Parts: sequence; structure tokens; C-alpha cells
Amino acid sequence: MTVQRVELGSYAKALGLLVSNPVVIVPTLVADLTAQLLSYALLGGPTGILGAINGGITTLVIFMIQCFGFGVAMIAASYAWRMGRARIGVAWDDARRKLGDVALAALGLNFALWIAGLIGGFVLQAVGSLALTAVAAFFFIFTLPAAAVGGTPGFAALGSSVDRVRANVPASLVLAIVSAALIILPQRYLFGLFYQFGMIPELAFEIVVTSIVFAYLAIVAVRVYDETGYSFWRRY
Repeated sequence: MTVQRVELGSYAKALGLLVSNPVVIVPTLVADLTAQLLSYALLGGPTGILGAINGGITTLVIFMIQCFGFGVAMIAASYAWRMGRARIGVAWDDARRKLGDVALAALGLNFALWIAGLIGGFVLQAVGSLALTAVAAFFFIFTLPAAAVGGTPGFAALGSSVDRVRANVPASLVLAIVSAALIILPQRYLFGLFYQFGMIPELAFEIVVTSIVFAYLAIVAVRVYDETGYSFWRRY
């Protein structure tokens, strides 16, 4: 039986890679800036994660933009892990080739989380919706890494993610907890600090913080994805 283990050292190494390869922040920064501008222009305000899952066409487009930026960051991060340097130009070219697969994976992820929230809400209202969405997010946590880095085609990335989670539940759970903490805590304790200086400084602050968080998560997700197994579809 395969021993499931958690490589906690990877999280510290990921921080070091982010410091030495700040270019990984660029894709998430561009994607989040674009998403936020679209959100204010078309929806009149920012759209959170749950809003992107439960909203309409506009929020779906915003969600997919953010997923693509995250995908590019993960491809760049894969080069950082293997070569010590994130090659953003090569990562961008690779991401353009995988655009269709990443888009389909993001679409499938959005739909799966929406369905989970819908079923959970029907059973236990708001609490059930949040709980079942969290469970679905856990099992589909490797969907985007599978499409962007693993080269898994389209919707197959969802199944690949479930296989990776089952292959190493402890490592997947730690990644899920770290991801949730880094996404939620800044929203709770940091966002809003710059409102006293106006909406634009606050928006800029939120975009920078969010971009750094997701760049770090991209680096970590790639490493954990690699540690949980080998994909038949892997192309790099």
C-alpha cells in the first residue's frame, strides 16, 4: 500500500521561489486586474468567489479569466521548480496552446461547484450549500493544475483531480486548508484598510494582495500536484 505523506517543506520552498521569481505574480496580477475592471464596469462592484460560481455569464467570464491567469502562473511555476527560474515567455506560449483545455476545465469546475452548491442549498439551505461546495472544491482542487501543467484535456481534468486527491488525501487536505486560509484571511483582516484613501488605492491594494496570494498558491499547487502522482496526459 502506498504511504500517503505531506511534504510541508514544499510550502517554505514555494515562498523562496516566489521571492526569487516574482515574475510568477504577473499573470495573476493581469488576470485579477482585468477581472476587477470588468466586474466594476459590468456589475457595479467586485465579485467574490461564490459570486463567480453562482452568478451569470459575466461572472463566468470573469471566473475563467482568473482561472487562465492562474494557469499561466502555474506553468511558469513549473519551470521555477524544475529549473530554478520561471520562464514567463515560454509559459505564456504554452498557455496559449492549452487555452482550450484550461477554458473547458475552468468551465467544468465552475459548473461542478455550482451544482454542488445548488444541491447542498436544497438540502440544508445556506449551510448545506457552503458545505457541499467546499467538499466539491476539495476533490476538484487539482482541476486547473491538471489542465495547465499536467496537460489533461478539458473536462477530463475534473476526473484527474479526483484521482490525485484520492492518491494522497493528507497532502490534498493541507493544500485545501492553506488555500482557504490565504484566500479568506486577507479578505477578513486586510481588505478595507485603504478605503480611507479612496476606492482606487483600496482596489489597487486588494489586487496586489490577491495576485501575490494566487501566485504563491500556483507555485504550491504545482508542487503538490507533482507529488500526488503521474498523469497519463502529462506533456512537459
